[in-house]
Amino acid sequence: MFKSTYITFISFLIFNTLHAQNAPKPLSINTKAALLIEVLTKYHCEPQVIDNAFSQKLFKTYISNLDPEKDILTKEDVFKIKKFEFLLDDQIKSKNIIFVNNVAQIVKARLKKNDSLLVAITDKPINFNSNFTYTQFYDSLATNEAELKSRLQKNLKYSIFNHLYYSLLDTNTLRISDNYLNPENLKSYEKSARELVRDRFRNQLINFIDFKDEKLLEKFENIFLQSIASIYDNHTEYFEKEQAADFMNSMNPESEVFGFSLDENKKGEIILSDLLPGGPAWKCGLINEGDILLNFTYDGEKTVNTVGGDLYEVNNIMDKSKSKNITLSIRKASKEIQIIKLTKETIVLEDQSVKGLIVGKDNNFGYINLPAFYSDYETEEQLGCANDVAKELIKMKDDNIKGLILDLRFNGGGSVKEALELAGIFIDQGVFGAMKPQKGKSVLLKDPNRGSIYDGPMVVLVNQMSASASEILAAILQDYNRAVIIGSSTFGKGVAQGFFPLDSLEKDPKYYVKATVESVFSPTGRAIQHLGVQPDILLPCILDGAGVNEKNELFSLSPKVLERSLNFNPYSKILLNILKENSAKRIQKNEDFLLIEKMAGVIKTSINNINLPEEYNWNTFCRKQLEANETQKSENNNTKGAFFKIKVPTADKERAKIDQYWNSYNEKLFEQITKDIYINESIEILTNLNK
Repeated sequence: MFKSTYITFISFLIFNTLHAQNAPKPLSINTKAALLIEVLTKYHCEPQVIDNAFSQKLFKTYISNLDPEKDILTKEDVFKIKKFEFLLDDQIKSKNIIFVNNVAQIVKARLKKNDSLLVAITDKPINFNSNFTYTQFYDSLATNEAELKSRLQKNLKYSIFNHLYYSLLDTNTLRISDNYLNPENLKSYEKSARELVRDRFRNQLINFIDFKDEKLLEKFENIFLQSIASIYDNHTEYFEKEQAADFMNSMNPESEVFGFSLDENKKGEIILSDLLPGGPAWKCGLINEGDILLNFTYDGEKTVNTVGGDLYEVNNIMDKSKSKNITLSIRKASKEIQIIKLTKETIVLEDQSVKGLIVGKDNNFGYINLPAFYSDYETEEQLGCANDVAKELIKMKDDNIKGLILDLRFNGGGSVKEALELAGIFIDQGVFGAMKPQKGKSVLLKDPNRGSIYDGPMVVLVNQMSASASEILAAILQDYNRAVIIGSSTFGKGVAQGFFPLDSLEKDPKYYVKATVESVFSPTGRAIQHLGVQPDILLPCILDGAGVNEKNELFSLSPKVLERSLNFNPYSKILLNILKENSAKRIQKNEDFLLIEKMAGVIKTSINNINLPEEYNWNTFCRKQLEANETQKSENNNTKGAFFKIKVPTADKERAKIDQYWNSYNEKLFEQITKDIYINESIEILTNLNK
């Protein structure tokens, strides 16, 4: 927990820092805050009143953003700035924000003290036999420094236990040797584990203790601006120019990449994983998945040592660099050390773009996975995922598909325009819903194009992580009786955002806000916000009961009521009763779904108990880890072979003959998809629909 707290803190601190070399003098925090409030008052669908209540919310949110897991600051620290709790509105209005500088000095002093505490706590060997309580998340800040020290002590000890356990773990059996259950046999490992954990935590602190005051203050100011934005609602965000551009580019599947991801192995070492077929790392021929990353250097930057480092922090450093060249130092399985240089290349990320396949048992069914509603904002045509889906459907006609599965699981949304275009592919014409702004009447959402490309049987897969544009599409298809929606209730994000510059009078604006401007309604006029889309056929999900939804988000906007009726003509109703009955029977007999229900219960219990302290010594820690690993083994052992057949569309066979990168990607994808019980159940439902 201590580790992740500082990581969260770091991610806030390094969020907005890059500026052009010859840019005009940056605006002050006073001016930026005033402009931010002005723009949000003008465009946000529920503007805030800037008063004492606003000040109190901002004060609490800012402290929470600085110390989200409540193990950096103490209540005594916060008491020193308590006088500002109801003054922030006045400081914003008068353009004299002195609060942030006061907080920055207190936090920097606390970080220095915490660094000293870390050194003192880890100076002596730990006692493996003594009991201690570990709390994953605290409800409130420590009362004073003594309580904070106690928290750090417990968190460090837990982290040392964790590092030791996984460094000794047999990855084949997911057990440690009985010999290591005896603490007497750990003495030769304890010191190195203690020092590694200490150095990992200290490195995170020292990075910011060593910051010059003006740079540190700049980061605290950006946290303040983000805190202002967030209390309007949980989707409103403050950006600087480069972050705004990055956000827009994230909705384009084409990207500049080195072609690898980072992960941790069972021993906590950072490894190279998920080599992207056709990417620079894949093509160089010198890297294998599982190679251990020792360090890396971007052109003109300092070498970053990753041994004993934290995966989140290392990823964060990699993500922030704009360099196109990287030098990796890796250790192969043979223990050989290799130095490898890579240059970024622009390629289409297959896992972020539309993918069409032919799946089935007795019949051919089309399967399209849509991971995001992307659009190419840099081209005049602004073609995106709807155009790509249309192309896949046209290719599938050669295979005479008897039904279609559209997979929107884990699709967090994106372009609403693309969602409407995509709905139009399956519906001839009509009203697709409405959007209601802050002022004035609601605006109708209509099919952008007459006609449809596919009019056959259709299933749409959703889960709790299907949000925003994916919910809009699912709601349209459901209201029109155009598809059977299956899975679990969607996230419930039924609001839309727009980008606005703060310094709009400048030729080249540097500061932006993504603000929530409208509520979205389905063709029947139902709100999507909080309610989401309820599936026609419910399937067990591992996230059931985990509280993953919009209404549980802090500052989430309440659903609105549409003031008008929408005139639309749905297709004939789909007879769902038999489909539901058959699906329920299959689920009751399916070991995989039963295991998912069991795991969902474990996760729900864990979340409910997340704030409760647990007692540990080395033996109890090992026992609990073993229990967790046994559950994991049970889940892995329950994995069956392929449930159904799969192939690329006939139109893609020529590409398959010549594109080795594409084939390599498909090979992994096929193995994953054919073992997916949700896709298998979708095939069963489509089979029933065809009878």
